[in-house]
Amino acid sequence: MQLFFLLTILCLLAGISYLDIRFMRIPLPLNLGFFALSLAYSYISGFGLPALFYAFAGFLFIVVIRRLTANGIGLADAILSGSVTLLLGPMKWVLCLLSASILGLVLFILLGKKIGASGEKPRLPFAPCIAIATIPFLFIN
Repeated sequence: MQLFFLLTILCLLAGISYLDIRFMRIPLPLNLGFFALSLAYSYISGFGLPALFYAFAGFLFIVVIRRLTANGIGLADAILSGSVTLLLGPMKWVLCLLSASILGLVLFILLGKKIGASGEKPRLPFAPCIAIATIPFLFIN
């Protein structure tokens, strides 16, 4: 049963990443479905009721970053962050977010040089960075 959840989670992360790269948007039903699946996985894994508090903290952290960066990061990324917190727990989530931020910074620098020459402001979807950073932590106990 746990394998089913992991495969479904990986497929959803791939779909969310694709949509964020292609359209710079994550549909709310897809994101909430991922949250519900993460909640079920968290319950089966034995994280218990504190997992909801951690999910809210993960969501709120990204919302604060959104405010500080003048809407530089989307609310869908905040919901995704809360879902990942449910999946990984708070300690792995911190490492996952750090990894995603470093990956995002590297991509921003690389894309910024490429796009900066054309005069456009580079926009980078953050959900794929979160998804890529989440995958190794799903398999680390």
